[in-house]
Parts: sequence; structure tokens; C-alpha cells
Amino acid sequence: MKTFFNPAVLLLSRLRYPQKFALISILFAIPLAFALGSSIIRLHHDIAFTKKEQAGLSYLRSLNLLLEHALLEQRLAAMFASGQSAVKNDLVNNQQMIQQDFRTLQDLDARHGEALGTTTDLAVLSSSWDALRPRTFDMLGKQSDDIHASFVGDIQDLIAKVGDSSNLIIDPDLDSTYMIENVLRYLPGIHEEVSQVAAFGQRLIEQQSVSDTDKSQFTMLSGQVRLSIDSTKHGMDAVFARNPPIKIALSGDYQKFVELTDGFVTATNQDLIYAAQIPIDSASYNAQAKQALEANLALWESSSEVLDGLLEARLAELGGQYAMLVGLSALMLLAVTYLWVGFYFSVMDTVGALGAAARRMLEGSTSEVVLYESRDEFSQVISSFNDLMHALATASAERQAIVDNTYAGILTVNHHGYIQSANPAIATLFGYNVVDVIGRPVADLLPVPYAQEYRHVGPAREVVGQHMDGSPLALELAVGEMMLDEKRLFVALLTDLSERKRTELERAQMQEQIIAGQKLALAELSTPLIPISDDVLVMPLIGTIDSQRAQQIIQSLLEGVEHNHTRVAILDITGVPVVDTQVAKSLIVAAEGVELLGAQVVLTGIRPEVAQTLVGLGIDLSAITTYSSLQIGVAMVSQLRRTRARRLA
Repeated sequence: MKTFFNPAVLLLSRLRYPQKFALISILFAIPLAFALGSSIIRLHHDIAFTKKEQAGLSYLRSLNLLLEHALLEQRLAAMFASGQSAVKNDLVNNQQMIQQDFRTLQDLDARHGEALGTTTDLAVLSSSWDALRPRTFDMLGKQSDDIHASFVGDIQDLIAKVGDSSNLIIDPDLDSTYMIENVLRYLPGIHEEVSQVAAFGQRLIEQQSVSDTDKSQFTMLSGQVRLSIDSTKHGMDAVFARNPPIKIALSGDYQKFVELTDGFVTATNQDLIYAAQIPIDSASYNAQAKQALEANLALWESSSEVLDGLLEARLAELGGQYAMLVGLSALMLLAVTYLWVGFYFSVMDTVGALGAAARRMLEGSTSEVVLYESRDEFSQVISSFNDLMHALATASAERQAIVDNTYAGILTVNHHGYIQSANPAIATLFGYNVVDVIGRPVADLLPVPYAQEYRHVGPAREVVGQHMDGSPLALELAVGEMMLDEKRLFVALLTDLSERKRTELERAQMQEQIIAGQKLALAELSTPLIPISDDVLVMPLIGTIDSQRAQQIIQSLLEGVEHNHTRVAILDITGVPVVDTQVAKSLIVAAEGVELLGAQVVLTGIRPEVAQTLVGLGIDLSAITTYSSLQIGVAMVSQLRRTRARRLA
């Protein structure tokens, strides 16, 4: 091994210490400087990368607002072309907002256009709008739709270009990547698709008829909207799982967006596509569309704010890393320089001390050699003997201190069973003085049947000792052995288990309390109440129903009906394997109680074998409305509610 280092030894042995230090410092500094330089360059790149993302996000905010107004322009222009002149003022106001959007974009482009490469595209888009705006009130329906669709497509192309050129599309962090997909792709896409659904529904309201082609077209549109919503949900759920603060910030807008968008598509499907007669007017339908689009925009705005916060946090982190790297580099350089200089002076002091000692030895003064004060390798030869003696004394004192101060009791017992030595902990455990324990038989401390346990060398096990006052002691005993002067001695380690036993008892009591609480929680889960509308509750029953559970079902149902002001309570017994006389009577009692509260009970899940059993038992359920399945029951209740609502209207 030493042969390998001979060239280095040969080189360094020919250099003085200042030269050695200079050579080592240069060899050390070159890779360190390269590593630090690479890290600083990388941090600069990451900071510039994130700032460009922020610029793109700022640009996208205004582009998304322009896209919203352009889609509204397209719908209003189509309505105006179809003869709805009342929307003219709205159309004029929306055009003014588009003009303001372009002014905002031009200001942003002046700051970021060169970096994002959007100046030419924005100029072309602005020219397209200048050509489109004066023709809005003169175009026919098909021509208006085509030209506005082309304008919307140009905006989307510019959005995609900003996403590419601003680095947003290649963001390295998973959280911000999902947020960027929603901001850049899914939410604008859903906005356009919902606008298409709104325009499609508006046309159906005007013509008051729905063809098979219309149904097929709407099926495709609604399927695309729901697919986009699912994609948005996937990204949001992934971000929420990784970053709970984002979930807190976005959950309200996110839930509202999902409910209003899906509700709008569902309402279009029910009220327009598959309705026997279109019951909704144009104004109400437009109001629903506006709510869905506003929810989309609100989620986009809050998502972009969260994304901006993520980028800002990343910038702050990168800035902190940069400052820390530069500061640590400077500090490390100073520290290394300081230590190198100190090391040089230390070596020179050692060399000087060795020279002085050598001169004194040559002069015959050998008594001063041991006064050499250096602590490096040169001094080890001189002080090794003194160090060895000191180490032996210190080790002996440390071992005795450990034995005297350990919490566990330690006994040494000879092969005849008599105690040879004991530490102070034995006196604490058994109540004897240490001097009184020595020479006693170990059976005085560990009576039968544990009197011979000291001979069983091995790991810890539980035994019962005896205190000086005769009271029993729960102990843990571990035994080892050793040979001393050719005599076999056993070393017994005794630990008091009283505290552990008390802790185990408390843990068992706590576990019983937890089990009792879990039983109570399971009892509450066995009778779930699920509201499916403002005045309809469903109680799905699963498993065997005994008398105790039947009473719990009745109580939970009555409390739920009263608390939720329920008009219809659906009891579903699909999951009840056996329906006997007791179960049937319980259902009848529940129905009577609900009726006394002014509500109605509907019984679902009547399978053929259940019906046969009830008839065979002579159970009369004629006072309760029954259906074969929960799906049919819910559908019939919903139909009755709609019928009642129409009558009231």
C-alpha cells in the first residue's frame, strides 16, 4: 500500500512547507471552483427559467380573459344574427372589453414580447379583431360562426405558443406541472366546450325541436366536456394529495366549477335534448351557461394565482440557495485559508520545538524532553507510557462508576450459590445494605422456585424476588458467567418490572376504551343516512337485522327525517340477506313513525324471494310504497317530485 504513495512522498519531501501548502491548495481549489461555478451557473439558469414562466403566466392571464370575451362575442353574435336584437347592447359592451384586453396585452407584450416571441402573433391577432369588429352586426349566422371560430382558434394558438416559449410546458416540478396543464390546456378547453354547448342549446331553444342529429352532436359535446372535467380532476387530485395547502386554496372554486359545469351539461341533456317539450327559456338557459363559465374563469384565476405562488416560492428558494452558496463559498474559502495558515504555523512551531529539544539533549539536559508540549505524532512517542498508565487507571475507575451508578442491580454469585459482590442498586431493590448482602445465599433474594435461576446463563426472563420485608418483587433476570482465578462466577443482572407492569396495565385499559369507542362508531355506520336531494333521504341497509339494530334503524331514521325536513325516506333492503317477521314489523314501525312526522316511506330492494317470504308470513306491507330496486325507487320519487313541482307551478 505504501509503495503506491511513494511518488507523492518523493515529490512532497523535496518541497518546503509553503510550497507543499500551495500545491495542495491549487489541486484542491480547481475542482472546487469548477463545482461551485457549475452550481452557480445552474442556479442562474433555474432563476431565469422560472422568471420566464412567471412572465408567460402573466401573459396567459390576459389571453385567457380575451378568450372568455371572444367566446362570449361568438355566442352573442350568433344570437344577434338569429334575430335576437335585445343582445346588441351586451355585444357592444363585450367588444369594449375585448378592446381593453388588447390594450392590456400590448402593454404586457412591450415587456415580455421579445422573450416570448409573441409580438408578431399579437399584431396579427389584433388586426383580425379590427377587421372582425365592424362586421359583427352585418354577418349572417353561418358566416358569423365561422369567422368568430377562426378568431377564437387564433387566440388558442397564441396561448399554446406562450406555453411553449415561456417554459411552462416543460416545468420540472410535479405540482406546478399539473397546475400548468389545467391553466394552459384543460380549463380553457372546457371553457370553449361549454360555450359550444351553450350555443348549441340556444339554437335548440330557438327552433323548439331536437333532431336525432342534434342528439348525436350533443352526446359528442357532453362526452368531451366530461372527459375534460375528468382530466382536470385527475390533475387536481394529484396536486391536492401532494400539497394540502393548495387543496385549501382551491377546493371551493374547484367544487363549484365541477358542480356548475356538470350541472349545466346535465340540465341541457334533460331540459333540451331528451325533454318531450323544451321547458326552459333563452334567458334562464343563458344564465346557467354564464354561471358555469364564470365558475370556470374563477377556477382558472385561482389556479393561476396558486401557480404564480408556486413559481414565486421556487424563485425565493433558488435565490436563497444562490445566496447561501455564495456565502458558504466565501466563508469556506476564508476558513480554509485561515486553517492552512494556522496549520503552517503549527507545523513550524512543532519543527522549532523539536529542534530546541534536540539541542537541549545534545547539551545533556535530558530531563526536559518529557516537557515537550506538542500533541501531534512527534509527542506520542514521548508520552505513550504515561498515557497508557493513565488510560488503565481511568478505565478501571469508569467501569466501577458504571457498576455503582447503573439502575439495574448487579450480583456476582459463586458456584455454591453465595453472593460475592453487589452494587448499590441491589440495596435499593431489596432493602438490604450492600455489606449485609455479601456472603448471603442468593436464595434469600430469589426464593424457591427461582433459587437456582442464577445458574441458567441466558437472556432476560421474569422472576419473583423477595424484599427484606417479605413482600414479593417482579423482576427481570439476565445471567452471564465469567472465570476469575480459575473460579466460575455467575453475574446476575436484576431489573425492577413494577413500572413496566403498571404501564402495561394502563395500556390494556386504554385499549379497552379504544375498542369501546370503535364499537360505538361501527354502530353509527350501520345505519347510514344519505340525502340525495333537499327533501329525500336514502337509508341503505346491509347485513342481518336483529332487535337491537332494528331499534337503532328506527331511531336514526326518525332523527334524520326530523333534522333534514325530509318528505320522502327510502329504505333499501337489497343488502339484507333474510327478511323475516321481525324485520318486516320493524319496517312497518319505521314507516308509521315517519308518517307521524309528515313524511313518506318508500321501501326498495324487494327481491322475488323476499316477496315470497313476506306473503308466506302474512305480512301486510300495503301501507308502504315498494319497488324492486333502489334505482327504480329513486327514479319514481324524482318523477313524483317533478310532477308535484309542475302542478304547483
